[in-house]
Amino acid sequence: MTVFAEWTKVGWSDDGEKTAYIDFQSLRKNGNKVKMWQLLDYKTVQIFPKDNTRHLSMLTRNEYDCSDETDRHLDMFWYSENMKEGEIVFSYPNMKIEPRAIIPGSIDETLFKRVCGKK
Repeated sequence: MTVFAEWTKVGWSDDGEKTAYIDFQSLRKNGNKVKMWQLLDYKTVQIFPKDNTRHLSMLTRNEYDCSDETDRHLDMFWYSENMKEGEIVFSYPNMKIEPRAIIPGSIDETLFKRVCGKK
């Protein structure tokens, strides 16, 4: 995980509820694919409906495919406080999910464009 990450703000949701950050030092390119750590920081407490777990930030290691315009989560960690502070309240390491299409206008599209050099 990114203990000494340098977070750079790269986007936010239209409603201002969440802000996206990238640790550019974590970027690893392999052909058309880019892996990196990203952080979503929430303005208000988010709640998992299943068990009422509360969190204010989410750390994710993603892989972006710059040619297929897809992404997939590799690891996810939810934190009790903003900016990856406090306790890890839920984690999902080593995820085995399929890539998904980048949704136009989403924070994921903003992150994709930054790491893949798209305009």
